[in-house]
Amino acid sequence: MRCRDNYLQENVRVNGEVKGPVVNRTGWKAWFFRPVPHAALIAAASLLVLFPYWWLAIRWFANFNLTSESTYAFTSVTLMLVLITADSLFLFVYFHDAGKLAIEGRTRELIQQEALLRRELNLNRALADLAGALVTPGRIIEEVTMLVLSSAKELTGSPQGFVSVVDEKTGLMTSPTLNAMVAEGGSECSSSDQTTLFSRRPDGTYYGLIGHCLNTGKPIFTNAPDLHPSTPDLPEGHFPVTSFLAAPIVQVDATVVGQIALANAPDGYTDWELTAVSRLTELFSLAIQREQVNSSFRSRGKQLSLIIDGVPAQIGYVDADERYLYVNQAYADWYGFPRDSFVGRGIWEVLDEETYRSSSACFSRVLAGESVKMDYYTTGRDDYQHYLHVGFMPQRDEAGQVVAFFMLTQDITDQKRAEEGLRQANRKLNLLSGITRHDIQNQLTALLGYIDLSLEMTDDNNLQVIFRRENEQVAQIRSEITFTKGYEEVGVHSPEWQKVGMLIENAELMIPAGAVHLYSTLENLEIYADPLLMRVFYNLIENALRHGHSVTEIRFSMRPGDAGTLVLICEDDGDGVSEDTKERIFNKGVGSNTGLGLFLTREILAITGITITETGTPGRGARFEMVLPKGGYRNFVFS
Repeated sequence: MRCRDNYLQENVRVNGEVKGPVVNRTGWKAWFFRPVPHAALIAAASLLVLFPYWWLAIRWFANFNLTSESTYAFTSVTLMLVLITADSLFLFVYFHDAGKLAIEGRTRELIQQEALLRRELNLNRALADLAGALVTPGRIIEEVTMLVLSSAKELTGSPQGFVSVVDEKTGLMTSPTLNAMVAEGGSECSSSDQTTLFSRRPDGTYYGLIGHCLNTGKPIFTNAPDLHPSTPDLPEGHFPVTSFLAAPIVQVDATVVGQIALANAPDGYTDWELTAVSRLTELFSLAIQREQVNSSFRSRGKQLSLIIDGVPAQIGYVDADERYLYVNQAYADWYGFPRDSFVGRGIWEVLDEETYRSSSACFSRVLAGESVKMDYYTTGRDDYQHYLHVGFMPQRDEAGQVVAFFMLTQDITDQKRAEEGLRQANRKLNLLSGITRHDIQNQLTALLGYIDLSLEMTDDNNLQVIFRRENEQVAQIRSEITFTKGYEEVGVHSPEWQKVGMLIENAELMIPAGAVHLYSTLENLEIYADPLLMRVFYNLIENALRHGHSVTEIRFSMRPGDAGTLVLICEDDGDGVSEDTKERIFNKGVGSNTGLGLFLTREILAITGITITETGTPGRGARFEMVLPKGGYRNFVFS
C-alpha cells in the first residue's frame, strides 16, 4: 500500500501482474461519498438553486392582483415541484452511489479472492516442485536449496533472500545462496569457497535479525525493522532493510537446522507470506534429513570401499547372469581394466577362455546355492605363474532365491612356494632320518652281536646279568627307533578329508583284538586331518588293549559339542585312567611302552585344531574325547 492524495490506492498483485487499482477513500472524502450524505447534500444544493426561482415566481404572481387563494395554490404547487425535484435528485444520487459502492466492493472482493487463489496455486506449485526435487534421484542439496530460495522470493515478491543450513562437520550455520544479502567486508559473515559462514556470540547465539529465528526457533516478520530490538546487531556494511521475514527449518526432534530469510518486499509481509514460507521450510527440512541420511550412506560407503580395497584379495560381485555388479580395486588391477568398466560386463569378457571354462562348474554350483572353493594356476599380467584360491559365496533374496554371488580370490603363490619348500625340507629331513635310523639299526645289530658273544665268553654270573640288561636296553632302543619310523611323515603332507569308519576298520585289522569287541557308529563321518590320522585310532585301540587289562569292548561314537563343534568319543570298559595321570599320559615319555603313542596322537590331531582329553572314570574304563572344530567334519548323522 502506498499513500497518495489523501486516499489509499491498493494495487492487488495477481501472479506478478497488478490488478486494479481499487480506490479506498479516506478523510472527508470517505464521509462525503457515502450514499446518504452525498444525496442529501445534492438535494440541499438543488433547493438552494431553485429557491430564488420560487421566490421570483411568487413576486411575479403578486403583480397580477390575484386572490390570496390563487396565490397560495400557485405557491404550494411551485414548492411541491421544487421538493419533488430535490427528492428525485436525492434518490438518484443515493442509488447511484450505493450501486457504485456495491459494485466496487464486489469487484475488490473478487480481485482479492482471485489474488488469494493464485497465490495459493503458486504456493502449491512451488511445494509440488520441491516435493518432486526431493524424490528425484541424484538431486543434490545445493540444487534443492536454490529451488527453495527461488520459490520463496517469487511467492513473497522479495528481491533479497537466502537459505542457510547447519554444517554437520563444524556445527556452523552456512549459506551457499547468500551473495547479495551481505556486503563485502561484513563483520558477522565470512565467505569461504562460495559458502557464507555465520559467526556466533560467545554464548552460542546468532547476531541480528538474521539470527533471531535461529535463536528462538520461531518464525518472524516485521514491516518496521528499525523498531525491532535485533536490528542494531546487523553487521556493518549491510544494505538497508525495510521489511524482513524469516522462518526456521526445524527437524522432528525440534532441532533448528537452518532458516529461510527474505527482505525488502515492496508491499511488506503479512501472515500469509509467513505461513507460505513456513510450509516451504517443512519440505526443506525433509530435504536436509534426506541429505543427512545420504551423506551418512556415502560416508559409510566410502569407509566400506576403503576397507574392501584394503583387503589383500580380489573381490567381485556378480549377478545371476554372470555380469559384474561390483569389483574392488585389487580385482581391477589384476585384470588391468578401469574399475568402473567392469559394471555390466560378463565374466566371460574378462577371464581368459581356459579359466572361464574351468570355473563354469563353480558358477553353476554357486548359483544353485552352494558355497564353492577352487584352486588353480594361471599366468598373470607379469607373465609369471600364480596360484590362486577362489571362494564363491551365493547371495539370496528374501524369497531365498540366489540373485548374485561373491568371488573372493587370493593369490597364494607365496604360501604354496613356502609349503613346497617346507615339504622339500621335510623330505630331506626324513631322508636323513631314514639313513640315520638305518645306520643306528646296523650299529645296534652289531652291538647285540657283541653282547651275545660276551655272554658266551664268561661264566661270571654278575657279568652275565649285566650283559642281559644291556641286551634289553639295546632292544628297547631298537623298538623305539622302529616306532618313530611310522611318524616321520607327521605334518609333511597337507591335511585331507578322511572317512573315520574306514580308518577304524584298517586299524582293527592291524591289531589282533582277540575276544575284545569293537563297535563304531562313525561309518559316514569324514574328518579334515593329517594323513596319519589312522595312527590315532591305532594308538587308541592299542592303548586300550595294552593297559585296560579287563577290556571286553571298545566303542567309537560322537555327540554335538559347543559352538558348532563335534565330539568324537573312544571308550572302553577296562580299568580306566587314574585322576593324577589323565593329563600326564599325553606327555612325551610317559607310559609303560614307548611313551610316545598318546603324545604323537595329540600332535597329529593338533595339526588341524583337534583337541583330545581323557574324561573317563577310574575303575570303569578309559574315555577319550576328541573335539572337532566347526568346519572340520562333514557327512555325519546322529543315531
